[in-house]
Amino acid sequence: AQPFGSYGAYLQRPMPRHTEAPLALVVDVGYNTIDWLPCEGMVENPAMTDGVELGMSGYLREVAKSIISASAMDANESAVVRDLDKAIVQGLTYRLGGRPVDLEPHFKAGHSILEQAAQSVRNHIGAGESIDVIIVSGGGAATYAPWIQKQFPAHEVITLPSPAHANVRG
Repeated sequence: AQPFGSYGAYLQRPMPRHTEAPLALVVDVGYNTIDWLPCEGMVENPAMTDGVELGMSGYLREVAKSIISASAMDANESAVVRDLDKAIVQGLTYRLGGRPVDLEPHFKAGHSILEQAAQSVRNHIGAGESIDVIIVSGGGAATYAPWIQKQFPAHEVITLPSPAHANVRG
């Protein structure tokens, strides 16, 4: 599974809090899906591994609908999602019809996707009482991590540097 690479990347870091490989829940936020994998000492737990189709594309689609609605432009939703994704990934100003769009008020339109995704992880994993750390990786890690933290408030939730490439590095 792809999330296993993120666990390997995590283990390559100095771990002052752990004397042995910690039990980690890796949450990999992809474009179409969010997948999770509990693992310890390079051994995964397939019974607790799962995923749902609530990745970044679903979040971006809701944000795009909000932008289109506010603009009163008959814009193509798929084109707006594509351009929105490009602007966010590249750190560019998003433009619709040549005009800059303040995205901040539209992000809340996608909160239901983030909440559903995080709740799906919680429903499958439970309270996670034996989990030492939660690692959020993938291209949508920064967007989803706060929502994962809300579902697991007692846990350390981290994102690795360059989370979109964490699976490859591990």
